[in-house]
Amino acid sequence: MDVTSSDVAIIGGGVAGLYSAYCCNTVGLSHVLFEALPYVGGQCTALYPDKPIYGVPGMHKALAKDFIANLSNQCSPQQMYLNTSVSVSKHDNVFQLTTNNNQQFMAKYLIIASGIGIMEPSLPIGIKGAVELANTSDFVQCYCLNPELYKDKEVVIAGGGNSAADHALCISKVAKHVTLLHKRDKLRCDKNKLDELNKNEFNNIQFKLEQEILELQPGVIITNKESINADRIVFCYGLHVNQNSINNISVLNLKMERNLIKCELPTMKTSENHCYAVGDIVSYPSKKKGILSCCYEAQMAVNDIALEREN
Repeated sequence: MDVTSSDVAIIGGGVAGLYSAYCCNTVGLSHVLFEALPYVGGQCTALYPDKPIYGVPGMHKALAKDFIANLSNQCSPQQMYLNTSVSVSKHDNVFQLTTNNNQQFMAKYLIIASGIGIMEPSLPIGIKGAVELANTSDFVQCYCLNPELYKDKEVVIAGGGNSAADHALCISKVAKHVTLLHKRDKLRCDKNKLDELNKNEFNNIQFKLEQEILELQPGVIITNKESINADRIVFCYGLHVNQNSINNISVLNLKMERNLIKCELPTMKTSENHCYAVGDIVSYPSKKKGILSCCYEAQMAVNDIALEREN
């Protein structure tokens, strides 16, 4: 069986994985990238492609899908395999990777950029009728920003955090009316987002606070206070993790902390020799998740690999 060899194998095609490939290109490291999903971009693509992202220099309020498109063009991995999961072992200080298609790869260095698993929206199973309607109609959505679903519709956004606020602001551009429904007496989103909601340019966003959803019926949301008629309800109730995508690294000698990989700063080395980790899968003191930290960690890891290769 043919075995493909490279300097670096990258597991994960989100921001951290893509930028790791870019950094490999800049220092002349051959590399291969594996992504378990059929597309790159991680959470930006899977959960909120039409949501503006903030905090990226020079890209104020860029849509997530546009950011990922630009990043993908910039990074251009030498070899990239989508819809491909891998199992990892190590022999004679070389990583051996086997794909779900039984392809064989070898690499001197490994960068784990798999995130904390495949992120999936949480559907509130305790609400009567929610699961059934989510499976049978467009009435129930989770973290969905497809404008066509909301054009000229009465839409309810359930949740009070930043994602709920972002969805309300985006959907208000096409919807007839948006109701932001939250069980607490105030929203939990950042102040700048709350300010945007209050000065909504379309004047079509309404808050309904201290209301807990008890039941869903087709076109009707029943809370502890009233029944609300709507064409769509969008749940922004957080995410849960499908960890199947990271089980394949359990054979390595990695020190973990709360299901995250412990790394050294500034090199991003793990406890396994020649193995690095970057992005949301990583744990270290004062770690803050975000696009910029993903890129910083990727560059530090690749720089260390390049230095080791030179020495």
